[in-house]
Amino acid sequence: MRQRSGYIYIYLAALIWGSLGVFARLSGMPPVELSFYRLLMAGVVLSVVLPREKRLATGSLRSYLQNLGAGILFAVDCLLFFHALELTTLSNTVFPYNLQPVFMIMLSRYLPGKEPQPGDVRFVCFAVLGLLLLFIPSLISLSTGDLLGLLFSLAGSFCLALVALIAQRLEVSALVFVYYEIVVAALCLLPFMNSPAVFPLPSYLWAGAIGLLHTAVAYILYYKGLRTVKLQHAAAIVFLSPVAATVFGYLFFQERISLFTLAGGAVITFNGISAALSAEKK
Repeated sequence: MRQRSGYIYIYLAALIWGSLGVFARLSGMPPVELSFYRLLMAGVVLSVVLPREKRLATGSLRSYLQNLGAGILFAVDCLLFFHALELTTLSNTVFPYNLQPVFMIMLSRYLPGKEPQPGDVRFVCFAVLGLLLLFIPSLISLSTGDLLGLLFSLAGSFCLALVALIAQRLEVSALVFVYYEIVVAALCLLPFMNSPAVFPLPSYLWAGAIGLLHTAVAYILYYKGLRTVKLQHAAAIVFLSPVAATVFGYLFFQERISLFTLAGGAVITFNGISAALSAEKK
């Protein structure tokens, strides 16, 4: 039952992240400001939710240092992600980011007791195949800006993989970990803010929704799920995010859906379901 809940958490996080592009577009904020305000508002929400004694205690000195490192990595990721969005398309930005679980599996080889089994790696292979089909139309005609955006996004994905591995090894709750990660990341982004600018109220509301839903809630669900779900299966499930992003793009912005999109989405969806069913049989 606990493992099944873990899969539900990962599925929910993947679907939430799939709508991030829609919320970001509707906010109309520049990348750095949007990153900062999403983190600021997520931190405020978690400060209210977390009891005071939990906010002041995360365990040993080592836990504090790991939380600090995770926050710095998350700040770097935010800057890389939103700058990638300025350089290339949403699909080109999402494609490398969904390689985060693959990076985790590769890095896990160097951690005790985390080496992937050959049978589980097939889920990652099919997930990558689905993504390649999904984004073939936008990858055919790459420009210098596209390549640079893809590299930024790839680097951000690597940062998030490191953060997720840190979260797996900490003994504190997912809620406490995400709280410290967000607070540290917001402080790191503060020096990059331009002179204070006033945005329309709806922009702050959209940024607040991103902070609450896509930052606080989604990462808590994801890190909780990773504690009971295999990395290989989580990798397959998280690849549902670009499928959700494609659907949301069509519904909200009438973005075209090609045959490659339908084929890739079918492979990813079937692969994610297969990973979950495989775990249920073991």
